[in-house]
Amino acid sequence: MNSPFLASSHDDIDIVLLEDNATIRANMLCLLESEGWYVQAFQNPHLCLSALFEMPDSQLPRIILSDYNLGAGVMDGIAFTATLKLSARHQHIPILMVSAEVSPTLHAHAKQHGIVAWVDKMNLHKELLIAIQRFILP
Repeated sequence: MNSPFLASSHDDIDIVLLEDNATIRANMLCLLESEGWYVQAFQNPHLCLSALFEMPDSQLPRIILSDYNLGAGVMDGIAFTATLKLSARHQHIPILMVSAEVSPTLHAHAKQHGIVAWVDKMNLHKELLIAIQRFILP
């Protein structure tokens, strides 16, 4: 696919999803869209940041889901969040980290950089919808 993202045809984005693994990204996209949310999905953090910085305020997402490990040689989810949170336009958007990493030190570090919740990939289907509903209404 040549497009840097997958998006529904709807103008109002509920969720931006950043996940480098194509299979996991597709599964999460399917799960989220089955709940009625409009999702724009990215595999690359740099393309995701570019798109978010170019979006008009009226189209900014209600929440962002980011993988922690975004592939070798690219920024991780915490660096992505720290970069995005430098922009006053984006500071209000809650960011949930999705990862199999269970280190309490890493979770604390993520919180310091603006991550509002951590969703365990091992329990993704069970935890993801609950975590999202804490921050946005369906």
